[in-house]
Amino acid sequence: MIIDSHHHLWNDPGGFGDAYDVATLRADLAGSDVGATVYVECYHHYDPARPAHLRSVAETEWAAALLPACTAGPRIGAAIVGNADLTDPATREEALGAHVAAGQGRLRGIRQCTAWDPDPTLNAARLGTREGMMLSPEMRGGLELLGAHDLHYETYLYHPQLGELAALARSVPQVPIVLNHVGTPLFGGRHDDPAAIFADWREGMAGLADCRNVVVKIGGLLMHQGVVEAGRRRRGGADWTAAELIEALRPWVAETLALFGPGRCLFESNFPMDRGACTYPVLLAAYRELLAGLPAADQDQVLRANAARLYRISD
Repeated sequence: MIIDSHHHLWNDPGGFGDAYDVATLRADLAGSDVGATVYVECYHHYDPARPAHLRSVAETEWAAALLPACTAGPRIGAAIVGNADLTDPATREEALGAHVAAGQGRLRGIRQCTAWDPDPTLNAARLGTREGMMLSPEMRGGLELLGAHDLHYETYLYHPQLGELAALARSVPQVPIVLNHVGTPLFGGRHDDPAAIFADWREGMAGLADCRNVVVKIGGLLMHQGVVEAGRRRRGGADWTAAELIEALRPWVAETLALFGPGRCLFESNFPMDRGACTYPVLLAAYRELLAGLPAADQDQVLRANAARLYRISD
């Protein structure tokens, strides 16, 4: 069995492209070995009638209803990652308690995105990110509170911020931290040299690998602002074939596995964000091939066992 450790669902696109519902995800997973998935927050299904710090709880409630509705096929939403503002000491305790209750025993972590760059054209106002937020004592306090709730922390950031995440991870070594999208090697604006991007990304990942409380999701490299996806656009924008995708992903996946080891890496599809570049079968085939040189037990760690342990998903 494979566990897809990271996907989203939305009925109202809200600027993210076409709607992506459970039926569409099931169609994408058809014929694959994916037996369970992890629903990750995506700023959808919020309740605007609630106080601002509790609006995202409605998304956790919505996600918690996914698994009971699964009568056959993959277990959609076998675990949930919600969203809360960990940097607000006045509201975070109440918000986390509400998310835990809403998760019906399946909330495993909180993602607060931190993606920010000095180039304002690369930032998304919707994320509410700001310079240096991972270095703030408020963020550190928020992660300590996650640990008290037996939850882990997840983040989506840009590769120049990997050093900040390492500093945060060292300050709370008792709290598990999950880096999404291999650190998002960013292309655009001031980041326009693929060789320099890879070197900077590798340096940041090497420093982060020393933090034993950090694990990495391998995926998310086909988002529009990433250097891998920029290569596809330069070639005309046709969907990736499996062979093309394997070669494009190989250096990033190989380096991540070398630095963190198979025991600290998890497969993620990041669908539907990566769906605009290829189909699910092509994506999964590419990652399977990139892992094929590892012993079977190591392949199983990346594709299933690590996610099963981190998200407490039983067979």
